[in-house]
Amino acid sequence: MALIVIGLIALGFYMANTESYQFYDLHKSFGVIASLFLIARLVWRKFYPWRSSANGTKQARLVRFAHRLILILLLLMPLSGFLISGFGGHGVGVFGLQIIPSNYNDSGLAVRHNEFLTELGYFMHELVAYLLTALLVLHIAAALKHHLIDKDDTLKRMLGTSKN
Repeated sequence: MALIVIGLIALGFYMANTESYQFYDLHKSFGVIASLFLIARLVWRKFYPWRSSANGTKQARLVRFAHRLILILLLLMPLSGFLISGFGGHGVGVFGLQIIPSNYNDSGLAVRHNEFLTELGYFMHELVAYLLTALLVLHIAAALKHHLIDKDDTLKRMLGTSKN
């Protein structure tokens, strides 16, 4: 899931900065797939919670907060994308399968169903992209610190290669 999320963020920044939207449908399709993975991840967390820290240190609380914030942002990202596509008249689909139909006029322009929700979606999507990028960089740095400095199995657990 991490690679999908990183790819989606990179593709989103590319499309926004170059105003080149030929990958828009691919971006939306993988966004829906990432959302399904996220739902599975949340169900997993319900039954297999994070390891409790041996001590209730400030660092342990900060780590728990950061993990929860990442999950919240990962929920807000597809929600805001849905607001943009669904209420913006672009429709929502997965690899050509239309889930919510688009609403284009005779000129080929999307007709928005709700201006406010569409603009809210654009605002949220951009803000969450920057926040999520910052948190992911910190998350990766922390994982590397655990692996290279602390010499523990945190990175291996994240990659699914730990024996524990």
